[in-house]
Amino acid sequence: MKTKLDLPDPSLPPARRIEAKLDAVLAEMGSVRKELARLTRTMQARRRQHRIEVVQVTESWEPRHDYLADWNQVADERGFRRVLELSPRRRAWLREREGERTWDWPALVAAARVVEREWTDGFRGWGFDWISCSQENYLRVLEGRYQAKKGGRNTWIDD
Repeated sequence: MKTKLDLPDPSLPPARRIEAKLDAVLAEMGSVRKELARLTRTMQARRRQHRIEVVQVTESWEPRHDYLADWNQVADERGFRRVLELSPRRRAWLREREGERTWDWPALVAAARVVEREWTDGFRGWGFDWISCSQENYLRVLEGRYQAKKGGRNTWIDD
């Protein structure tokens, strides 16, 4: 929202010109504040709507696997963070993942059992949410990118 500020009359005394310019700037700030408030309300309404849609989509969905039990068993074995419940957001992620042909939860659980500890210690976000929130993340785990390499140190190669 770019507007042109009118310059005060050059015949006015300097103090009055500064005052007139300040009034114009304040008026412009008022319109910017109103626009910001409108955009904030719109964004909040969209967030509320998204939350409602997530809940509606996941209410009738039943997972194919016992994600909590499987993950928490691995978490206990390996020292990862446990998952307490499948929140609406997690249910939405898992529902989306189950619709993808490459999603293989048993293979992911097996891969999580052998993931190199160096990866999970160095990256605080590694865990159930990180794996399930995106196709790219779980594919990296399935491809073995976080397992120890033969003959030395881990190196992760981004394609």
